[in-house]
Amino acid sequence: MHGAAERLQCTSGSTLNWFLHCLKVVFNLCIWIGFAVASAGDGDYNYAPLGYAENGGWVPTQDTPRQSCDQYAAIWGWNRSPYSYTLEADLPGRWRCQRFYNGTREPSNFTYIWGVCQRNAAPILTGSDWSYPRFEANYPPPCSCYSPKVFDRSVEWCTGSPSCLWYPDNKATECGRTVDALVKITKSSTDPTRLFHQNQICIARSSCDLRCKMDNCNWLKAVLPDFVKPYLLKQGRWKTIEAECARSLGWLADRRCASAMAAYHIETDLSQALSKSGCGSDRDWQRVFDVINTCTAQTFNNAAETWVASAAVRIQRDRTRAACTAARTAEGVDVYINTELKGTTCSP
Repeated sequence: MHGAAERLQCTSGSTLNWFLHCLKVVFNLCIWIGFAVASAGDGDYNYAPLGYAENGGWVPTQDTPRQSCDQYAAIWGWNRSPYSYTLEADLPGRWRCQRFYNGTREPSNFTYIWGVCQRNAAPILTGSDWSYPRFEANYPPPCSCYSPKVFDRSVEWCTGSPSCLWYPDNKATECGRTVDALVKITKSSTDPTRLFHQNQICIARSSCDLRCKMDNCNWLKAVLPDFVKPYLLKQGRWKTIEAECARSLGWLADRRCASAMAAYHIETDLSQALSKSGCGSDRDWQRVFDVINTCTAQTFNNAAETWVASAAVRIQRDRTRAACTAARTAEGVDVYINTELKGTTCSP
């Protein structure tokens, strides 16, 4: 009945106020239809990015806070002199679209942009503790999370703390501490080991950031420290390999050094780490290789070099994993993962 009354009122008013009121009703109706379609079409989860709604309902839900603020400013003329506006972060899940007059902030002239989000954590497909970004009209913003979860502004999701946070916020975890140990080691621009080291930082960091989306979230929690520790402590043949690298300098010597270090790292350190904790599921193994490809491209910044380096690493990794699979099969244990590490819920 309330909606019908509003529609009747919209046919009778002729003043500017009535016009604005009717316009607002139309906007709200469009937003309501959008919510209904999203809820009906996507079942339990809506995989689309979070929507962002202007507080007064003047602007339909947008893909970003900036789009909402820009449209609101255009409606009310904030984008024309002598006015201007900015988008300011406020509470988690809430932004402030603020008006200025001749460059002076007007405290009472603003509107809020709300991130429309889900408050109760629901696991993503792999079962981690990240909440899906979906339209949830029953829970108004600001976005919040029940303890011990925290709100991660980088992805606008609730996540377990600190297991699913990204570096440097995950330094309280085994994964994050390992990345931090690599980051703290500095290499000069002429050090022949620098290419390998830069690549290792990128791979370790990106893999840790990804682990809460893996089939077995705690696999890298165990494997990464065991994989990197021998390099950090210069155990095994690391001192000899780096000494051999130091004997030659130059572009070609740097590449040979990086190749030798990578081969030893995979065939020795990775082999031992996998044997101890599990060879990794096919999906997780491929995810890490995708990270390696991306990091290698960043390190060499050359398509031909990236292709050669990635191809060599793929052969070495697959050979190492095949040996791991054969060894664990012979031992009669789970090829992919140790029992205590199995599962999709991350722990620090």
